[in-house]
Amino acid sequence: MKSGIKKPILIAGGGIGGLSAAIALRQAGFDVEVYERASAIREVGAGVTLMSNALTALTCLGLDQRIRDAGDHLDRTEFQNTRGGIIKKVTFTEIERECGSPSIGVVRPELMATLHEAATDIPIHTNSRCVGYKQTRDEVVLRLEDGREIRGSLLIGADGVWSTIRAQVLNDGEPYYGGATSWRAVIESDPDDEILRGSVFIVLGHSTMRGGGWYVGRNQISWFFGINTPAGGVDEAGKLKSVLRKHLKGWSGPISRLLERTPEEKILRTDTYARNPVKKWGDVRVTLMGDAAHAMGNAIGQGAAQAIEDAVILADTLAATDDLIAGLRRYEDRRMPRTHLAQMATRASGSAPQLEKRYLAWYRDLKLRRVPEEVFINGWREVMTFRDGIAILQSRKSRADLAGYGKVEHFHA
Repeated sequence: MKSGIKKPILIAGGGIGGLSAAIALRQAGFDVEVYERASAIREVGAGVTLMSNALTALTCLGLDQRIRDAGDHLDRTEFQNTRGGIIKKVTFTEIERECGSPSIGVVRPELMATLHEAATDIPIHTNSRCVGYKQTRDEVVLRLEDGREIRGSLLIGADGVWSTIRAQVLNDGEPYYGGATSWRAVIESDPDDEILRGSVFIVLGHSTMRGGGWYVGRNQISWFFGINTPAGGVDEAGKLKSVLRKHLKGWSGPISRLLERTPEEKILRTDTYARNPVKKWGDVRVTLMGDAAHAMGNAIGQGAAQAIEDAVILADTLAATDDLIAGLRRYEDRRMPRTHLAQMATRASGSAPQLEKRYLAWYRDLKLRRVPEEVFINGWREVMTFRDGIAILQSRKSRADLAGYGKVEHFHA
């Protein structure tokens, strides 16, 4: 444990953000304990796009190589119309070169397995639903549903978009429904799928319909179809595919064929919830991270990425100070401007193509064709570049080079 700290840092939530924070803090010399409400650490779900900034953050944790090996390299986005025609193609090559990190498509369970294996030396308590906390001058006490009270030096709320810790810190109500429901699945690839490796294809339909897909490693494809519809809908067993076929009537691109090859029981339905940017994440010895702090949609692949970035900066900030409470406030100051940017960029990207009238969709496609590629690249560059992470990696390399230089000098002496 870091010198002078007698109690562990407690993390509420064992998802992507919580495990990333636990790993980063442990690597920085802190004792950490994770409390997760589920009965086991696992992740269901479809594919996730880990853009360059996510890979930079994973490199800071020493976990990037497994993700590179398990997933598929993504170097471009192709916007298509419902007839399968290309509206616009935007490549990530320039951003990847600047960042030194690629973008990777991978299945979410693979990412979780990577994090879980890296956290084998960290106590992870499952069946431990967090219901709140209390504080004294010297500690924070995490309260669990079963009546247990866990004492720690700090508490990190990483318990997701419906965060109980956030509710106590901010009391700002529930997240808002983004208006979009999506159906997602991962299936084995097929030569007839007509999907190019390396490409994230996004189909922009009329009304509020959109779809897409990409390779996620091990010859698998993740696909999704979304439409604006009221929250909380339930699919009738055995009729889901027939409902989706009606929505996809007239589409000649790959989504319909991917749907037909997918067993209905593998299709997941997800409502999209998000949060507005706020000016406060903390309460003395408590702070938030990931979806608990800045839940956003998945339009530009930033939900998981920003949570992993949070973890890296949280550990980096706390490791640089003996005043843990001041360290939490410094972490918040470092992260808020960037996560606000990601939230707003995600909102803009997710809402812009959703137009109710068919003629407006046609006009949207016409305008999209005329936008220079560099406009997209410049718009995405800041979000996809984790500058603090790059600086951390460069600092580590410099220290390693100096250490190596010193050893050589000593050897020659």
